[in-house]
Amino acid sequence: MTPDPETPRSPINNSVKKNIKTETQRSSEKEKERSKKGDFSEEYVGQEVVVQLQNERLMGRLEEARRYWIKLMSFPENRVYYINKAWIVYIQPLKVRK
Repeated sequence: MTPDPETPRSPINNSVKKNIKTETQRSSEKEKERSKKGDFSEEYVGQEVVVQLQNERLMGRLEEARRYWIKLMSFPENRVYYINKAWIVYIQPLKVRK
């Protein structure tokens, strides 16, 4: 049995198609967000660095870098610091990579 061309499509089918389209659009938007380049702090993960803050200087190993925060394991005190990137003036590696 062929559908009658004059009969309107059911609204349920249209809403399902819209939902599927928005889900694929969402997944492509998420992929674009993942592929965006971040700052350079990821380059120094696992390395010994000096972090110059606005009011002090810390030295240690950069354990992790996130969008707004870094995790630094300090050398002398063997303490963990979670530092908001807004307070960082610069990050300088102690050993230069070749």
